[in-house]
Amino acid sequence: MRYTQVPVPWHDARDGRRYVLPPDRDEAIVLQDAAVLVWELVQTPRAAEQIVDEIGDVDGLDRAGLLTAVTAHLRSLREWGLIRDEPSA
Repeated sequence: MRYTQVPVPWHDARDGRRYVLPPDRDEAIVLQDAAVLVWELVQTPRAAEQIVDEIGDVDGLDRAGLLTAVTAHLRSLREWGLIRDEPSA
């Protein structure tokens, strides 16, 4: 399964990273580091597991916890309409 990026609002965080904002929020919020990993997943053909392996620990989460967070954020981005599924070629 590949994902297609759709136009999204951004929040530029103080640390210089860009975070996706859910469309139902008026104020800028900073999503967890897992959301950044999800965005990388959306933009590349790599699997979530590979990204998690490359990044390692994030905020004290072990691999299983990080993978769970990445999966949950990916599901949220899909529900918010920020990404959409595309069948694999």
